Amino acid sequence: MQVVEAETYRGFEQVARQRISRRDEDDWPILAAALALGCAIWTEDTDFFGCGVATWTTDRVELYLPRLRNESNQSNSRGLRSLY
Repeated sequence: MQVVEAETYRGFEQVARQRISRRDEDDWPILAAALALGCAIWTEDTDFFGCGVATWTTDRVELYLPRLRNESNQSNSRGLRSLY
């Protein structure tokens, strides 16, 4: 996770508000940030479903994270071996 400053996503406000207006327009900054960064949204809030940005629910993230940890550990161990 990372904090995204408003300046980063402000240019996407109008399109984000249009995409989410029928659900919960107060969520526009999250959608705008995802559009600006070209990334998915991790949420349990179904208001984001169908907004044109990929969404990840916690149960999907939990399935993906162990694989990332394993890949990271393999990279680290390869890197350490190459140092010696």
